[in-house]
Amino acid sequence: MNDEMVTPTPSPGLSRRNFLAASAAGATLFASGVGSAQASHDMQGMHGEHGKHGTLQSPLTDALSSCVAVGTRCVNHCLMAFKEGDTELADCAASVADMVPVCEAMYQLTLASSTHAAAMGKVCKAICEDCEDACRKHEDKHEVCRECADACAAVVKQLKTA
Repeated sequence: MNDEMVTPTPSPGLSRRNFLAASAAGATLFASGVGSAQASHDMQGMHGEHGKHGTLQSPLTDALSSCVAVGTRCVNHCLMAFKEGDTELADCAASVADMVPVCEAMYQLTLASSTHAAAMGKVCKAICEDCEDACRKHEDKHEVCRECADACAAVVKQLKTA
């Protein structure tokens, strides 16, 4: 991971609010340690010796892990577009910036079988629905937006069945 954070320069068509949200998206992803969800996912095998605990991997944890990974790529794509002067993706970036840390938290709560997972699941579902809507607006022009929308839809589907 590159240790340098790209800070977009505001353009006349970008509101201060969206600029700040998009800038925060990069900072949030950088500071949140996005890789920790994957590290936790990779560590699941270490608990295999404790058969009484069952498997920690599930369709929900898989969907959450994928959403974090794709969301990270999506927000980075948005930041690069900002750097090039394209502010069309500002709402998308702000939505993804909300989604990534929430999905990562939901992932951790699910792995821990936390009693708070159900409450967080409601928040996660709402945020993923919003993120999917924002990304769908750009899916024809940006493949990563389609991938992010699809990943969010998969999380919503798993949360509905959980």
